[in-house]
Amino acid sequence: MSTPVKILSERLNGNWTSFPLHVSFDDKVFSFSLDNPSHPEWKTFIQTAGKKRQSCTFSFFSSQESFVFERIHEMLNAYIPDLATKVDPLLREFVKNAEKQNMLHLATKVGLIPDIESPLPMELMGKILQEKVLLEDEKIPLLYLDPSRVVTITMTHQNNELHIHIKNKGILGEKKQQNIARKIELGRKIAHFDLKQEFEMKNYPECQEEIKEFLAYEYPLEELEHLWSLAFEESFDEYWLMSPYFLLMGAGTHSSFFPYYATVHGQLRVAQKQMHHIAEGSYSAGMGYIQSAFIIESNRSLYGTSGSIFTPYEKDNEVITGMVIGFPRIDINFPS
Repeated sequence: MSTPVKILSERLNGNWTSFPLHVSFDDKVFSFSLDNPSHPEWKTFIQTAGKKRQSCTFSFFSSQESFVFERIHEMLNAYIPDLATKVDPLLREFVKNAEKQNMLHLATKVGLIPDIESPLPMELMGKILQEKVLLEDEKIPLLYLDPSRVVTITMTHQNNELHIHIKNKGILGEKKQQNIARKIELGRKIAHFDLKQEFEMKNYPECQEEIKEFLAYEYPLEELEHLWSLAFEESFDEYWLMSPYFLLMGAGTHSSFFPYYATVHGQLRVAQKQMHHIAEGSYSAGMGYIQSAFIIESNRSLYGTSGSIFTPYEKDNEVITGMVIGFPRIDINFPS
């Protein structure tokens, strides 16, 4: 039987802690929330305590409020200065996926959608994450129905590397895992293509097959021609021959290929929705893991000695994803 819920236009104040964030070092847990904003001295405390213990964990139901990522950024910058600005898009993508899994579970539990395989409209998902879906019987937001449905970020310093793991309860499934692995591989391949182009400066005819291979990661080749005709007026060759990317390349100016791929990817996604009659509000552009892999692969020198993201996996009824980032230097302590 479904639980009665009320969808609100505005968030209500109630007898609950809004957007709690728990930060733990070893066995000590400190709590933050929108109801009790953190003070400036917490920044120094989090950075000092986390770095000293070489491990820090953040747990939260929703990252909609800015103070959640502000605290996470403080810890990232304690390990590597300005690291937060470089990996923020990756972290937000991982967190967004974890939150989506949690919202699917909650929406299924109260009957908002029939099962966890059903699409959950993005607008409704946002309302759940913003405390705007209220349980009428319980008098609390649906967001807090299951206390175990939190997102956990753990940062650990090991062997001159920062290991970042994002966990949530959920089921990944082999098909979805394979799909994400392909997206990660594609992001890396585009990054390697960018690096080669910086030195080789090849024009479109020499890159034609490589670009088709990139698109084949996401769109079946037997569908690509029809999808392209739905999305673009020009033919595939005409489009890329006149692309600003290759016009710049021909003039001896290198730019990143990724934004141009992302534009085409997005328009083909719209065509795919049209072709397969997919609901607009339940089908994302699917660029998150591609972009994440591209960012960390193409900018590893900014992070330190190494960097990689790994394919999500299941362990003990949890889905785990994340990245490893090498520190920019190795500190050697000589004996006195």
